[in-house]
Amino acid sequence: MPLYLNKPVIPKEHGAWPVLIVPMVAGSLAVRPDPAFLPGAMAALMISALCGFLAVSTLRIALNPPPGANRQRLTSWSVIYSLASAIPFAYLVLVADKIGLLWFIIPAAVLTAIYFWSSAVGTKRTLPFEIIGLGGLALSGPAAAYIQQGMVWPDGAIIYLFCLIWFTDRTFTARRALELMRKNIAPATVMERIGLYSSQYVIHGVSLLLGVVIIFLWGKPSGWLMMAPLLLATAKNGWDAAIIATPTDPMKLGFSEMRMGIGFCLLLIVMFRA
Repeated sequence: MPLYLNKPVIPKEHGAWPVLIVPMVAGSLAVRPDPAFLPGAMAALMISALCGFLAVSTLRIALNPPPGANRQRLTSWSVIYSLASAIPFAYLVLVADKIGLLWFIIPAAVLTAIYFWSSAVGTKRTLPFEIIGLGGLALSGPAAAYIQQGMVWPDGAIIYLFCLIWFTDRTFTARRALELMRKNIAPATVMERIGLYSSQYVIHGVSLLLGVVIIFLWGKPSGWLMMAPLLLATAKNGWDAAIIATPTDPMKLGFSEMRMGIGFCLLLIVMFRA
């Protein structure tokens, strides 16, 4: 066995993992299963989705490797991850009779192609392409709902929309904080901080509005529970602005966002189970 196969390639896409895992957990546990909860199918989907993401991320690096990178190692691990993803997916479609999962291949393939193209031309970090990337990862939510419930509408679609709104909001807020951290920019006044985060506050305002619209159209009273994490994010933004908080540790910022993501996931489950 070649030595480069002894050590797996783990792309540094830390922010992407919650966007992939939270919708999948919520989609598996929030909906009411029909006829019964399928833990084996849930595990198979998780393995397939995680390995699929590793395969795509590794292939992206292999297509444009950094200096000193071993392209053969990257390509080999992309193939390994692809096989590891295909096996549980085939089990779900052929053995567990979840043939509807094949429909998810179409949007996943389109979004993956856009992801590769945006990375190649350097537009990956812009708002439209960032939302497209988040939208691709959040497809794990309706896929998980389909496995447990046999359908995507309406529960899987609602989970997808809420996850897309939440992670779009939090991703751009955290990214702005990291950007200012790298540039060593610390606002001295409340108004200066508001100015530095103005675009993020606009995105947050739109997120609140979209949340209200979706809940209103859905018509389920327990849906208003989903405003709780968004309003807590509003309170956090306001508090950080009031005390002119400036993050200095990327790890602390990451753990803070992770805790908020877990809280969001739990509330999503409670909302559907209420």
